[in-house]
Amino acid sequence: MMNESNSSQRNNASRRGHEPDVVNARLLKLSISGLVLLVALVLLTVYAANRYLASQMPNAAGSATGMHPTHSTTGPQVTARQPQLLRELRQSEQQRLTNYEWIDAPAGIARIPIHRAMDILAKRGFPEDAQKSEQHDDDQPK
Repeated sequence: MMNESNSSQRNNASRRGHEPDVVNARLLKLSISGLVLLVALVLLTVYAANRYLASQMPNAAGSATGMHPTHSTTGPQVTARQPQLLRELRQSEQQRLTNYEWIDAPAGIARIPIHRAMDILAKRGFPEDAQKSEQHDDDQPK
């Protein structure tokens, strides 16, 4: 008799255009139980996967959990002396660009100031250009 009254209430409710006031408690309990079981299964799977991966990579396990601090060595080391070091670097670069120095004295190779090297190249041209022009001069009839 209970089923007949529930079905008649449902039919009346569907004719009126809204849901019935009666809730199927058994279906609700099964749905909640299934959801709780599913969440527990997912948590257990994640825990097991984490344990497995931690055993496969022992060095990464501590850093992944944050238990062991790691120090990054991928970038430049910043110190309080950076401005002074930069000034020293720029000074040595400027000295190399503006002074004469023997690179290999027996072979006759020297470093000359950059402005002097540019003057020489402007007057004489590049060595390969000089060789090409000599070849053209040899090809020309005299």
